Amino acid sequence: MTRTMHRTVPIPISLLTLHALHPLLTRRPQAGAEMCGTLKNAVALGAGIVDGLGLGPNSKATVIRQGLVEMKGFTKALYRTARDDTFLECCGVGDLVATCTGGRNRLVAEAWTKAQLVRRQRVWR
Repeated sequence: MTRTMHRTVPIPISLLTLHALHPLLTRRPQAGAEMCGTLKNAVALGAGIVDGLGLGPNSKATVIRQGLVEMKGFTKALYRTARDDTFLECCGVGDLVATCTGGRNRLVAEAWTKAQLVRRQRVWR
């Protein structure tokens, strides 16, 4: 149900689940999806540090790729029910790439790294 200015209008569930552009995907073993949502933030910090150091897109891609490998290994070690294909879905690589290219954690890590570089230059002058 959604509320308009004057009345409450029911929304058919089919509009929420069968939309062609944004299908609703569900996962039975939720541990993999939850761990992806948690661990992507640590990888985004690494991507932000790479950006702050100005190391370029290839270095950032390496951090993201290795981060995905580490996310999968760590999750599988903790939760044996986590499925491999979870990491290739929106909650895995999709969310990881989005966070590592424009997420808050990446932006903060980039700014922190640049500030550390400026501070280090001031000390040596």
